[in-house]
Amino acid sequence: MDSDEKRKILEVLKEKKIMIKRVTLKDTDIIKEIIELERKIFNGKGNINFWLLKAFVRYGVVYILSKDEKIIAVTEYMQVLNEKELFLYGCFTVEEHRKKGYGKILLEYGELEMEKMGINTISLTVDPENKLALKLYEKLGYEKTAFLKDEYGAGVDREQLKKTIKMKK
Repeated sequence: MDSDEKRKILEVLKEKKIMIKRVTLKDTDIIKEIIELERKIFNGKGNINFWLLKAFVRYGVVYILSKDEKIIAVTEYMQVLNEKELFLYGCFTVEEHRKKGYGKILLEYGELEMEKMGINTISLTVDPENKLALKLYEKLGYEKTAFLKDEYGAGVDREQLKKTIKMKK
């Protein structure tokens, strides 16, 4: 991502009065709110619990995008062992804020931060029926790399996607 793209993201954040925060272990209330939002959004299918989310915060990276002190979008990353790659475990936007560009902004912000950390690849899996998410990821430059049949049990398939982050020269 070049400096013009970075500048555009930061301008949008300022213009829309949006805050992006990396969640820390001290953010217990935020962690609990993320868990409750995931429970509602994912209906018990793939949502995260307190123990797991704390591990993501401690050993991975979790970002929230908020406006007026309300969480709008969340991303949860974990590092791929011995690689300069992160796996995007979770990404969601609260339903009433979808299709407004908030997920895109948070994902782009994450890429900027990952670039600073020396990460060069981000991978993820997504439900092949989640056309809205697939469209967003493809728009951001993610490419399908595999179809994972029964990845999370019988009939729970996933598309695997990857993106190489353009490192600064």
